[in-house]
Amino acid sequence: MRTTKALRRAAGAAVCDGSRTVVQAGRDLHLPWPIVQNAAHPERTAKLPR
Repeated sequence: MRTTKALRRAAGAAVCDGSRTVVQAGRDLHLPWPIVQNAAHPERTAKLPR
């Protein structure tokens, strides 16, 4: 299955900003959890203070 960058960004935002678990975001967006987990990683690291 192919996913767009916008869908991956939405999945990452759902986990990081939306306070959802990876599994919840995957169910809502109809994505498997490994894709959501990988999409959440860049979102997490971008928000960490340096």
